[in-house]
Amino acid sequence: MSTSARDGIIEAVIAIVADAGFEGLSVRAVAARAGVSLGAVQHHFPTKAEMLTAAMSSIAAGTQQQYGQLEHIDDPAERLHTLVDYLLPGTADSTVARIWLALAARATVDDDAQRAYADLWGRTRSVLRLLLPAAGAPVATAEDSATELLALLDGLAVSIVAEGGRISPEQAGRIAHRRLDELLAAEH
Repeated sequence: MSTSARDGIIEAVIAIVADAGFEGLSVRAVAARAGVSLGAVQHHFPTKAEMLTAAMSSIAAGTQQQYGQLEHIDDPAERLHTLVDYLLPGTADSTVARIWLALAARATVDDDAQRAYADLWGRTRSVLRLLLPAAGAPVATAEDSATELLALLDGLAVSIVAEGGRISPEQAGRIAHRRLDELLAAEH
């Protein structure tokens, strides 16, 4: 199968999970949406977890280009604030956030999904662990601060996507940026 057909399958997985969640994902639904045979889907992705992991990997690869823009920001604090904006969903129906949350939920019961989730979030934590001290946060607490900030961003993403508008992306952004400023202002 060509790369474009495989990419079409991944795009179908992304669309289905964004619309119907992990529960709506099936080989039949993916094949119909991608316009390929059931066998073609099963050849590349024998399990639903593998479909979801491929979808998240595809999204992560796409966001790497966006994250590459961070390198053009000289001020580490500004770079951190921009990264926070990238990591928070801009809308309640954010495809990236919905795929991420489906992967996070699946990671609680599937070893492959857990490894993919841990790898992606671990890389993000590493970036934060380096940027926080560069922006003025204490080096001694960089690991804890990176973990805290990621946990806060995860919780805010869940609130934006799953709580029916109780928290807006703008309110989530204010909360996250305020906490980041507090972490940067912490005493050494």
